[in-house]
Amino acid sequence: LSRRQRQMCIRDRSEYTISFHANGGTGTLESITSAPGQYVVLPSADAAAQSLSKEGYKLIGFSDNVEINYPLYDYLMPSSNITLYAVWEPQTYTVTYNSNGGTGSLSRAEVKYGEAVPMPTEVSIYNGKKVLSGWSTSEKAKNALSKLTMPAENLTLYAVWGDKKPTVKLTLHYDCLLYTSPSPRD
Repeated sequence: LSRRQRQMCIRDRSEYTISFHANGGTGTLESITSAPGQYVVLPSADAAAQSLSKEGYKLIGFSDNVEINYPLYDYLMPSSNITLYAVWEPQTYTVTYNSNGGTGSLSRAEVKYGEAVPMPTEVSIYNGKKVLSGWSTSEKAKNALSKLTMPAENLTLYAVWGDKKPTVKLTLHYDCLLYTSPSPRD
């Protein structure tokens, strides 16, 4: 081998690759090659999000540990090939409450993807003599949802009105002091 060929072989052996793993997402990202000991600027989350996606999540960067949820911004190239894992953060979506023929309003809720959607029943909305039974994703629903997980989109919940009057269970507790006086015969 010529001197130039030997230098090329040595240089080829001393470059390593950073590969990117979607970590539950879809898509691929081009790998980066660098010499060991060099700082490598990683792709920004916005640029990488053009190639990687995960429903309901926003890409915030990459980590060298699949268990770590905070991203690296630059990386010191080791003397080996390495895989960096996408770090995802749940996106926040808006829940709008529609009184569905009733009067009054309820504030919107901001809920992260995959979390439980709040369905309050102790609210200041009214519909004549009807009672708020709960909430549904359908304007014409007759039955209220018992629970709902936030989807990967904004959501409108509609009040479900019923004729059933709320029942109240009342329990009274009282203390009774029994007093007996001595009998007159004693």
